[in-house]
Amino acid sequence: MVKRKVRKRVEFEAKDLVTMVKKGSSAQEIKERFGFKTSTQIRNAYLNGLIKLGQVPDIPRGRGRAKRINEVTIGKRGTISLKSDMVIGQFAYKVGDRFSVRKRKDNLILQKL
Repeated sequence: MVKRKVRKRVEFEAKDLVTMVKKGSSAQEIKERFGFKTSTQIRNAYLNGLIKLGQVPDIPRGRGRAKRINEVTIGKRGTISLKSDMVIGQFAYKVGDRFSVRKRKDNLILQKL
């Protein structure tokens, strides 16, 4: 069994940290006051503090380009899989519904039976 090093998260009061940075306190003073070990921790905590205080908008997190909800792929064996939230949520179909499949030009058409 390999022991992983667990990093302890430093708790801080956002308002106090932002005030100290704006007053021009040195990095060493801030490290001693809040228990930070690196300047990177100070920067991250400062930005998080600004976000927490509403002085900077939060950046939405994601994986870059979002896939369209209706996008599907064909598997190795020629199967087409649809995500359950798309089929059940968006179109209100339920498990066990049957469909006919037709080809029209370059499209496949599913029609509920």
